[in-house]
Amino acid sequence: MKIKLLLASAAVCISLNLSAQQQEGVVTREQVLNLYYQAQKAEKNNQKEEAVKIYKNLLSIDQNLPTPYLKLANIYAGDKNNVSSINEAIAMYKKYLELNPSDKNAEALKNTVARLEESIKNPNADVNNNPSQAIRETATPVTPAVTPAVTPAVSPENPPPATEEADINTLWNKAQTAIQEKNYGIAGNLLNRIVSLVPPNHPLFAQSNILLANIYGDTGNTDKMQEALNTLESYVEIHEQVVAEMDNTTQTQTQTQPKNKIPFEEDLCGIWVSDYSEDKDKLPYLVLEVSNTGSKYYARILPHCTLAKKHKMYTGLPFHYSMSNMSKQTANESRNLTGGKTFLALTENLKIHGDNNIAVLYFGDETLKESKTGLTESAMHTVGTVADNFVVDILVTGLSLVFSELSSSKAVVVTLDLHIKRLFNGCADLVLEQNFYEERSNGKKSGSQSNKLMKLYKLYPEYDLMFIAEGQELFGYKEFKKDELIEREEYRQLMASTDRKNFNKQTYKKLSEKVVEQSKIAFSGQANDLTREIRENFEYATQGFSYQEITNENGTYKGWTDISGKSNGYGHAKLNSGYEYLGEWKDSKYYGTGKYTIPGMGVYTGGFLNSKFHGTGIFAYSNGEQYEGEWKNGKKNGKGKYSMSNGAVYEGSWKNGETQNGTIKYADGSIYEGQCNYNKTTKRIEKHGQGVAVYANGETLAGNWENDVYTNK
Repeated sequence: MKIKLLLASAAVCISLNLSAQQQEGVVTREQVLNLYYQAQKAEKNNQKEEAVKIYKNLLSIDQNLPTPYLKLANIYAGDKNNVSSINEAIAMYKKYLELNPSDKNAEALKNTVARLEESIKNPNADVNNNPSQAIRETATPVTPAVTPAVTPAVSPENPPPATEEADINTLWNKAQTAIQEKNYGIAGNLLNRIVSLVPPNHPLFAQSNILLANIYGDTGNTDKMQEALNTLESYVEIHEQVVAEMDNTTQTQTQTQPKNKIPFEEDLCGIWVSDYSEDKDKLPYLVLEVSNTGSKYYARILPHCTLAKKHKMYTGLPFHYSMSNMSKQTANESRNLTGGKTFLALTENLKIHGDNNIAVLYFGDETLKESKTGLTESAMHTVGTVADNFVVDILVTGLSLVFSELSSSKAVVVTLDLHIKRLFNGCADLVLEQNFYEERSNGKKSGSQSNKLMKLYKLYPEYDLMFIAEGQELFGYKEFKKDELIEREEYRQLMASTDRKNFNKQTYKKLSEKVVEQSKIAFSGQANDLTREIRENFEYATQGFSYQEITNENGTYKGWTDISGKSNGYGHAKLNSGYEYLGEWKDSKYYGTGKYTIPGMGVYTGGFLNSKFHGTGIFAYSNGEQYEGEWKNGKKNGKGKYSMSNGAVYEGSWKNGETQNGTIKYADGSIYEGQCNYNKTTKRIEKHGQGVAVYANGETLAGNWENDVYTNK
């Protein structure tokens, strides 16, 4: 993971007004992503002027973003009777090719430019200046993630929600209740309202779309179900496109800096906590202390956090913690603070870029990271097996055939990298990269990577905030010794109550208020979108709702996890072998509605239960055939329609993947009604058993059939 991923947080995407955004001086990747989303939405609604305005806004942020030039060129090229517009299109296409010369459609784009130039020289010539053709010959545009209106009728008993109801959490809770009560009409309206109110990277945007897909599936509307899932897939493509573009651009953004900012190197020192918490007592996932001794910086992951517990960084009891030695290797002698030993919880390997408000902290044994191809034996003497074997679980469960051998592997964390980007005093984006190394039962060694995206907040002394860690231990802007705590009011409150969850919850609430207040100071009191993002992060991240990215030699997973540490909600798994799943997860299994691609076989879109096809779904086979209907435990079961490549269509009942009674309509107009069977040799559904066939010429045969042959027995 490189520093560039600092802006790749997918936790919350916020809508924005560009002029206000530039005044505030904070332009995040999420905001750029949302501009792309809004522009493409405007294009789909044929609001070309609005789309042009947004794409120009994008270029005002960064003139080296290629896609806005391409999009603007396509729009301008559509006005073929306007010479000025055609000239603009030519200039935009050329600029795009200059920035992105490796585009696979580069030659087609050059041909488009040549035709446009010829149209100006010879206005009467037929140069096939078709704007839709120009778009087809360029990079394929991505369909904006706009969820279609839900189709279930709203009855008088199930009226739509009041238009003044705008609280997202209230809408979400009402939608959950409506779904449980199978009031799909009101649930659909509530979910559509959420989608209309929140930006696309809001945690509930994807979840609401998934539930809408579930409603479509449960009500038998498979077309709308496919459309809803394709919406999510399109948005994933938009996100990856924007990430790639902003990673490759060389333009340095010129932004107005927030006011009252102290030097980053100075602000970095102190104790920071994450908003993300998956602990039952709302203990922060990460507590980080950065200190400075002269010219040397040190960083320590304190024992008062879930991360330290999971990776067994400390031994001992509260107030008497000792760091665990990471391995038996001898560290560099210059590490006097560590006594010549390596600890996962402590590092002096920091890279601070104060001018850019960026710091990268490397924990663990760097020699292992530099040589991932061949792990040394010492790697297996590190911290121990991963407590929440998430990397293995998430990839083994749903794609067991591909990852079966990983199930017996031993995963060990050997390095942790913290990429920090300060947004303003005391507030920073964080990408926590966890590098895993596996030694499989067959002796093969390999590595994988998991990224958690969250925010960090500094606990300033004036905030006077305290969290409860182990036992009766408290910490805040510093680690308090036991005798320092006895006189504190918080300690007396703690002794009078054992409700640690509520104590930490209230601390998080107070921290949220302090950070929002700090943001207003930094931005001269202006209301800004970053403040909204912070509020939403505290709302969802402290509930253990986190976006993660996992990469290993087999593929990638990107999606949401909850307090269990497993995938629950929307997620996207993509394997190098071609297998792919995009949709809803429950306990790291496919559950709900999703889209599953099997290389060489086809694509299934529909319901899942425990990673098996279940409910209503469509399987589009690679040979052009298709099944649409009911499934149970991975097999066709119930009513279904199977369209064959020869034009014949079977519609009827299925049991355990086998055809029962139904109707076959042939391409020539012939019809058969009766018992059927799928012939594995011919790979066709055939007349088999009792039935009646009416041929196109009027001939009728009734009786017994065997493998499509009339026997009349």
